[in-house]
Amino acid sequence: MKKSMKNKMKILVISFVLTVILVFVYDISQTKEVTTVISLQFDGIEKGLSPDDTRFEYNEIISEDVLKIVAEKANVKYTSELSEMISIIPSLPKNIVETIKTKRINGEDYFYYPNEFKIVIVANDKIGYNEKTCLLLLDSFKDGYEEYFVNKYKYPFINLREMLGYFNDVGNENSETVENTNNGNDLFDYSKYDYPEITKVFQNEFNMISSYLSVLIEDGPEFISSKGHTFKDLKETINLSKKLDLNQIDALVNSLSLTNDLDKLILKYKYMVKKYELNSSKKQNQYAVSEGMLALLESKESSMVVPIANGELITIKVLDDSYDTIASDATEFRLKAGGIDEEIKYLKSELDKLATSLSSSEKVVEGKKEVDSLVVNLNGKIKKWISMIEESSVEFFDDKYRDSVTLVKFAEVKKSSTKKNVAIGVFIMFCLFIVLSKVVKNK
Repeated sequence: MKKSMKNKMKILVISFVLTVILVFVYDISQTKEVTTVISLQFDGIEKGLSPDDTRFEYNEIISEDVLKIVAEKANVKYTSELSEMISIIPSLPKNIVETIKTKRINGEDYFYYPNEFKIVIVANDKIGYNEKTCLLLLDSFKDGYEEYFVNKYKYPFINLREMLGYFNDVGNENSETVENTNNGNDLFDYSKYDYPEITKVFQNEFNMISSYLSVLIEDGPEFISSKGHTFKDLKETINLSKKLDLNQIDALVNSLSLTNDLDKLILKYKYMVKKYELNSSKKQNQYAVSEGMLALLESKESSMVVPIANGELITIKVLDDSYDTIASDATEFRLKAGGIDEEIKYLKSELDKLATSLSSSEKVVEGKKEVDSLVVNLNGKIKKWISMIEESSVEFFDDKYRDSVTLVKFAEVKKSSTKKNVAIGVFIMFCLFIVLSKVVKNK
């Protein structure tokens, strides 16, 4: 009897040891998932919209562009296999799940746009993404996606320097005249333009800068930069300079009839006059045709008797349905013809000035030097304004989207269920005990 009990105890111990080994092997052989949870908070997410009012696609959170930034931040080499190992699961609060169920039972539609997402990576040692590497990646995921998000939605951020033609460092100190202001690729090439055209080019630049600032003012009216200025302050300063500097350049150019090539400019103005005269003639003809059609329609007008509030009857004129459209067209043709005629008048006055211009006089030479100097100075101002606007824009958007991406749960390895492992262990131990007992009994 004692020997039998002793054998059973041995069998039980052996079964337990083997069970522990088998459960351990089973546990480490299981696929390991590494997870983290992030939350998004910005205007529009509750409607399923991105900051630019387009549809928010949450799968973009784990796009290749995002994963490359995340891998760089985690100091992990990115490979395309990572895109196949990672997935994203929208998180729905329990009360929302219950609401959806209830609505569906009642035959009602209910839409909920999640703002919390679970990121899952299935670790795979064979391709270089073990548990440790996956933890590093998900530890950096929030910062990586936040960088991508802020860069993408810096709306309405634009690259003013590139748009205006200021590719590198604006304001080359060696630039002294309009002819050499484009030293390399430092400046917009003003040498392509004659003196009378310079202020028009600057005018376009001022308009683009002003339009961009207007959008920023509307988006962040209360924003104050780290240097103490608002977008409105910048716009007012730039508009003041626009008025003073451009007037100064224009005054010199017009009073001295400055030009690099007098004959070429005269030829250009004559061509423009001819072109405008043709356009004016065309608009005048269109206006005349429209007026004729209106007269024809008026001659065919009919009348209608209608009652008014006090019961009396009045007679009103009824015209063809196309009358209003033709009348509108006639007005437009007349206005355009008038605008073209004003431009023709201006160009002819400029041609009269150029006809008496003395391009080689000492006064003209000095005037050109002064205008060249004003252009270089204005370029320097524009360089500073662009830098200030860009720096302030970056500050504004960084502040605006600072808390748009938040971390809800730190990266962690999803562990096997303890209850499941215990159940498997008990089952294995029971089976081993039965089998080993039979083997000992047979011997």
